[in-house]
Amino acid sequence: MATKLIILRGNADSNKAVLAHKLQDKLGPASMVISQDVVRQQMLHVHDYPGNQAIELIKQLADFGNHQVEVVIVEGCLVSQRYRAMIVTLMKRFEQAVVYRFEDCCQACEQPSKLAWLPWRHTTYPHEQALADGLTLDEQMKRVLTDLQLA
Repeated sequence: MATKLIILRGNADSNKAVLAHKLQDKLGPASMVISQDVVRQQMLHVHDYPGNQAIELIKQLADFGNHQVEVVIVEGCLVSQRYRAMIVTLMKRFEQAVVYRFEDCCQACEQPSKLAWLPWRHTTYPHEQALADGLTLDEQMKRVLTDLQLA
C-alpha cells in the first residue's frame, strides 16, 4: 500500500486540526491523524523545546501509519527550527508527501516575542504550499484532496 503524507502546520486557532479531522472524516478508516498538541501536551506532557520527546513519537506514529493506512495527516504548529529534520525525513519515507502552511502561520507561530530569533522565512519545507486565509474549510479540503489526487 502506498501511503500519502499530509503535513498541516499553522498558528494556533488556524483551523488546521479542524481541517485534519474533516479530511479524516472524508477518508474514513484508511487514514490517521497525528496531532502535535495531543502527542506533546496530553501524551507526554512536555514543552515545545528543541529535541523534545514529541518529535520522535510523532515520527514513530507516522512511520507506523506508513503502509498501514492510505493517508497519514500530521498537524500542528510544527516550528521549523524544531521539527524540520523530522518532517523532511518523513517526506522521504512516504510515497507522496505534501506540506501546507496556513498563510498566517509562522509570524505568530514561530515568531512570538520570546522566539523572535527563529528564521522561519528561510526554513520552510520542500514543496511547502500556503493555504490562503480567504479559503473556506471546504475549499481547503478540496485543494488538499485534489493535490493528492484523492478528490
